[in-house]
Amino acid sequence: MKIIAITGLPLAGKGIITQKLVEKGFKKVVMSDAVRAEMDKKGIQINHENLRNFATEIRDKHGRGYVAELCIPLINELKSEPSVVIDGIRSPEAIIIFKKEYGADFVLISVNSSFEIRYSRLGRPERTGDDPVSSEELKWRDEKELGWGLAETIEKADYLIENDGTMAEFEQKIKELLTKITTS
Repeated sequence: MKIIAITGLPLAGKGIITQKLVEKGFKKVVMSDAVRAEMDKKGIQINHENLRNFATEIRDKHGRGYVAELCIPLINELKSEPSVVIDGIRSPEAIIIFKKEYGADFVLISVNSSFEIRYSRLGRPERTGDDPVSSEELKWRDEKELGWGLAETIEKADYLIENDGTMAEFEQKIKELLTKITTS
């Protein structure tokens, strides 16, 4: 099973890459879905603030790789599938856990975009869920995720893709990178 994981700051374009992989037949595992499932088990109302707080709490209590551990059973449920995409890796500990579990079948892509471009994406109709809603919240979220180890995670990526141009340019970069990864 080929596993391609996606990392990057909020609104950088992780979801678009994930969507393109799903269109190619990849099954999807979203790391924040594992957090939501844990919240549901504990009877915690799922909303933006509770998700932020709970994610921080479980990382503080169990370590920065804990969400990856929660995702392994979800990924293993898909072991009969040829390929899986993991959206939302935020810590180097998660990389270690996934590489230990899946070895060379695990590939990490980092998507990068400037703060200004990411900020311009706030409030788009296609954006939903736990996305930031203001410049201040985006800055706070960046700081929180960088505190979880996101900067180190981005540095450890096998591939980096820039997303500061047009959607057509980004889609072309995705296509070229996926061809490279899936044929190697």
